[in-house]
Amino acid sequence: MTSNGLQTYLQLSTFLCVNPNTLRGWLSNKRQISLKQLDTIADNLKVPSYLLIKQGFMKDNASYDIPFQKNDSRAIFSSNLQRIFILKSKTSWNEREALFCGNFSIASLMAYTRNKNPRTPPLNQIELMAKCLGIETYLMIKEDAFK
Repeated sequence: MTSNGLQTYLQLSTFLCVNPNTLRGWLSNKRQISLKQLDTIADNLKVPSYLLIKQGFMKDNASYDIPFQKNDSRAIFSSNLQRIFILKSKTSWNEREALFCGNFSIASLMAYTRNKNPRTPPLNQIELMAKCLGIETYLMIKEDAFK
């Protein structure tokens, strides 16, 4: 199943500290991973969360010399979304909603960017947002991606 000798869902789920049924759901696309779950796995592996969803991360054999710090993808996502709005000069909520071709309501976008208790979409929705913006998904949760 994996290159590090893990042969079963149980072994992999134990390694990742998740329930085997949860892992099966993610791998079969019946369940979507949340950013909090992604952060927990990345924290256990001591890597930034965005690397886990970056295309080719496991195949490129690149050495990532990135100092580890506890992941907070929710906060980074919210901050990056606000930066995207600024970079694209989208000041009204109608303009911001139009960036996503009607896939996200103004209320959802407001909830994703509010300072107190922001709502966070599951990873498949973040993938859709990235697709609408024409960027790779991992950039939505990569710190300093839009400075």
